[in-house]
Amino acid sequence: MNPRHLGFRSKNSSSPHGSVKSFMDFWSPTSYLSRPRPPCKSHTGFHLISVAGTTQCLTPAQLKARALTLLWKKEYIGKILSGEKTATRRRTRPTVRVGGSYLIRDGFFTHLDERITVDRLYVQRLGEMTEGDARREGAQSRESFIREWAGLYGRFDPGESVWVVEFRLSGAL
Repeated sequence: MNPRHLGFRSKNSSSPHGSVKSFMDFWSPTSYLSRPRPPCKSHTGFHLISVAGTTQCLTPAQLKARALTLLWKKEYIGKILSGEKTATRRRTRPTVRVGGSYLIRDGFFTHLDERITVDRLYVQRLGEMTEGDARREGAQSRESFIREWAGLYGRFDPGESVWVVEFRLSGAL
């Protein structure tokens, strides 16, 4: 369902029925990033955020960069930190750029202090995966990756095109 169809009526309307507004007219990821936040006491123009139980100051540019990242299942975090997982395949285009450095998010609002740097971003058919690709995904073999993909998405279609992100662990925040 298109989110713009989830409307509500505004009471401040000249129409007896009110005007239909959508929550999309009032909220967007950029409006979330640009909403006022209390400045850091020690730095003018910086914003306070909470990271892993500590408070940090970020510039507006750093705050916006935090919105671009990949969300990981908790079972993959250990493999990323150990260097066993250095690639991921996604059905939709991830919001990352080659050369970008991103926090490792383990929840919608939580992340670790460690970061990854994206080395490559490209499209590949699932059927073109090699054994080496499966190992970079953190799987023991191509067959185990196929079982894991089917468990996540219902089936493994060799003709399906997916986005591949190759990355490396680049240190702490």
